[in-house]
Amino acid sequence: MTNRSIVLGSVQRLQLELCAALPRISASEYEQRRAALCQAVSVDWVAVYGDREHFANLAFLCGFDPRFEEALLLLADGRAILAVGNEGAVYAEFAARGVEIVLCPSLSLMGQSRKLGHTVPDFLRSAGVV
Repeated sequence: MTNRSIVLGSVQRLQLELCAALPRISASEYEQRRAALCQAVSVDWVAVYGDREHFANLAFLCGFDPRFEEALLLLADGRAILAVGNEGAVYAEFAARGVEIVLCPSLSLMGQSRKLGHTVPDFLRSAGVV
């Protein structure tokens, strides 16, 4: 074991430059990212799942960050369809770029109404996956 001394000292404050505006990723950039993924895997459909802890792939592909619920993005032949729960439906309209948004209440938190929208199997059928 090494015996080292700890010294408390003063340092100069870093001078950080702040951006005047937040960077904005265009819908065409998201479209290019989705197209590159579809081309790389060469399958009929790509399904991308996301939730609060696992949101990075959705954020990268369409700009949507599912805060409280789960979400499912389907990609095929230039189509991008995002299934969201009740709380994500309005947020997705503002955040998601270049995707069709479908309400799937079964992706919502427990205890929320599931009367409106699609079930996940219905969503997959209506998209043409199954």
